[in-house]
Amino acid sequence: MNIIDLYWLVFNTVLNSTLLIVGLLFINKYKKHPIGYYFTGQFCLQIASIIFEYLELPTNLYLFSISYYFNYLFLSFYFFKYIFSINKKAYYGLLILGCIPMILKLLDWDNIKGFEAYDWIVYDAFILILTFIAIFKLIQKTKFQKYHLFICFGILAFFGLDFSVAFTMNYLVNGTFEIVSWIWIVRALVLYGYFLTLSICTWKILKKA
Repeated sequence: MNIIDLYWLVFNTVLNSTLLIVGLLFINKYKKHPIGYYFTGQFCLQIASIIFEYLELPTNLYLFSISYYFNYLFLSFYFFKYIFSINKKAYYGLLILGCIPMILKLLDWDNIKGFEAYDWIVYDAFILILTFIAIFKLIQKTKFQKYHLFICFGILAFFGLDFSVAFTMNYLVNGTFEIVSWIWIVRALVLYGYFLTLSICTWKILKKA
């Protein structure tokens, strides 16, 4: 086992343990808030991804499309509950409309060599636009919960990086492992930072509510 394989083993263990533990804690303490189900859903997708990769199934990569729609669902809820105002019909319309990129990508599940992350780009762009607007709205207020700003910066860090690398996703999927692995490692570390920031700050927000 080389150093990169060891890193992924340790990282996957830490990430999946964090997602499961945090998800169950939120579900136990705040059953009506979707963040616990968001974390446990991401945990299930991570486990499915590991199993599919072990079985060398080509569909493994497309689990990311489902994961990104999960991000879209939860972060839409977060922004429209805590930062913006939107009527329920428009909100549910956005959720339904948002599943289109995922469905289109899943219909093209067997084309690994021609893989492009256009659905990731759409979801990342939508989330980043909401994040920039949210930060602008928060800093305009004389009083606001600092934890919302921390969450926005965590979202900006991960999805900003992810948006950038998504344009080169075909190379990252089919390129030389020794070269592209370091990009995946950086992305993984920022992803973990995003999950930690989201969980810690949301816990504090709900505790004060």
